[in-house]
Amino acid sequence: MLAQIREEVASGYCPPLTTNIENLSSYDVIFIGYPIWVETAAPPIRTFLTTHDLAGKTVVPFCTSGTSSAEASYRLVRSLCPQSTVLEGIQIRRGTYDTAYERVIAWLQEIGIVELNNEGNDEK
Repeated sequence: MLAQIREEVASGYCPPLTTNIENLSSYDVIFIGYPIWVETAAPPIRTFLTTHDLAGKTVVPFCTSGTSSAEASYRLVRSLCPQSTVLEGIQIRRGTYDTAYERVIAWLQEIGIVELNNEGNDEK
């Protein structure tokens, strides 16, 4: 399986998707979540990003991985969304799940998606 995944990633394979998102045009902010496969986003993400028009939208990548860096996946997302604003992503690595909630909230605040009021409750 690893050999097949490496080949698919290297060739830029775009597998067919079985689900279609209705009314994507009505969203201003699109979160793109994926696992890291062979140092980049899994091939279905390439399919999604090449078959949907995200021009003018804000794209927010987030991913999971065992040990690989997410940087190549973020470059891929930026390259496939040239007319979008791609915000800084977050990576949740194996072994860091116990702190993921706090890190995700901090990340959402940093990129301006979530604001906290004085009582510490989420709002926006």
